[in-house]
Amino acid sequence: TAQSTTFAALANRSFGTPPFTISATASSGLPVTFNSQTTSVCTISGTQVTLVSGGTCTIQATQAGNTDYAAATPVNQSFQVTPASQSITFGALANRVAGTAPFTVGAVASSGLTVSFASITPAVCTVSNVTVTLLAIGTCAIQATQAGNTDYAAATPVDQVFLVTPAAGPRLGANALLVGSAGGSSSIVLASNSAWTAAANSSFLHVSAGSASGTGNAVVVFTYEPFTGTGTRTGTLTVAGLTVTVIQAGANYIGPIASGSVITLVSSGLNSPAGVAVEDRKSVV
Repeated sequence: TAQSTTFAALANRSFGTPPFTISATASSGLPVTFNSQTTSVCTISGTQVTLVSGGTCTIQATQAGNTDYAAATPVNQSFQVTPASQSITFGALANRVAGTAPFTVGAVASSGLTVSFASITPAVCTVSNVTVTLLAIGTCAIQATQAGNTDYAAATPVDQVFLVTPAAGPRLGANALLVGSAGGSSSIVLASNSAWTAAANSSFLHVSAGSASGTGNAVVVFTYEPFTGTGTRTGTLTVAGLTVTVIQAGANYIGPIASGSVITLVSSGLNSPAGVAVEDRKSVV
């Protein structure tokens, strides 16, 4: 006896949908068997369909018959396995100082596919694979994308923006120092985030061993020779490209005197002429 199979249309499903069951009936009442005609897209075990990738899934329903019924004509049903949606997680990026070495960025797609990066501001920063290189001061914008494939639709791009700020130049604790007439040593505090050098520009000043160069913050030590003259003498140091003025007082120097001021001196500790000091305006007090 002839028989027929009733196998209803199957709805489209997105990739990632959990396995699901299907059914069909034979007019004979005999059980119907299923097989996949597109095993690269979907597989079937018993009545359970598992989606393998995006594309067209075709399931065939058969009934082989028996001594009472002839085999039924196979019936195929096809449906589309559409790409699943995906999203990108791309965390915020910290501001960086100009001159910072190239650094890497990272992001993940919910699909597990590889995320790509590109610079939206190539004048300020560039990206090669996952490595960001800073080119100029300004705003750097990096975009993360995932183009998708047969299984996943393209993700919505995600942008992250950060500032490339000017590098802080070296700073000195003071740009001028006053030292006494006797020879000795002094120091200047340097704040720096890079390599530096120090040098004396005057014959009576000498940068101490160990202070001529370095990297980062430091205390730069220098020495000065005795000064037996009157008034003052001035010399300079160059530290990390910055000028430090060193003023050395003479043996009889008492510092600048405001106009009209009267200062009484004693002879103790002064060089001849005893009891007399000459200040920098060369007036006798």
